Amino acid sequence: MFINKYMFTSTMVENKQKKDYEYFQKKGSITQLDPSEKDFYLEYFKSAYDEDLEHSKNSLIKSPKWTIIAGYYAMHNISKYYLGLNFQIKISLPEIHSATIVAIKELVDNKEVKNLICEIEDFSEIEPLYFGLVKAKDERSKTQYYISKSNSAKKITLEKANYFLNNVVEKYIQLMEKLIKNVN
Repeated sequence: MFINKYMFTSTMVENKQKKDYEYFQKKGSITQLDPSEKDFYLEYFKSAYDEDLEHSKNSLIKSPKWTIIAGYYAMHNISKYYLGLNFQIKISLPEIHSATIVAIKELVDNKEVKNLICEIEDFSEIEPLYFGLVKAKDERSKTQYYISKSNSAKKITLEKANYFLNNVVEKYIQLMEKLIKNVN
């Protein structure tokens, strides 16, 4: 679903997943969402993913780098919104990005949700959602931070940012929005 010449393969991504759901619960990164906080938390992340997606789209021509960065954050924030809405899970520091990915893997990548995704998208076989989020996080990191001389010397092209926006970010967001509609 999200693999292309710019992204990691699923095997490479899977090797990076070492910490499990219980680890993040013990660290306090994954907790139950307090009912008194739920409305504010959900409103915050709904607004955040909408704003990040809009920023990603608006940055494409002027700053392709920020299209990738904001696009990833839109994916990250809609994931936290869905986890809070559907599972009453709150994701917070420390290790907020890794905890979100593990929570998506644990809670969303299950048979019931996979069947729902297949019904929504008419897929017979899907790549788990968390692979898309992991690969987007890796792409955002490569774009945002100096990693190595060879990587950082590469300019983020309009073509790469456009592909990332249309084939990674928007597909992920569309699928998550459909899952959110099924919660309501």
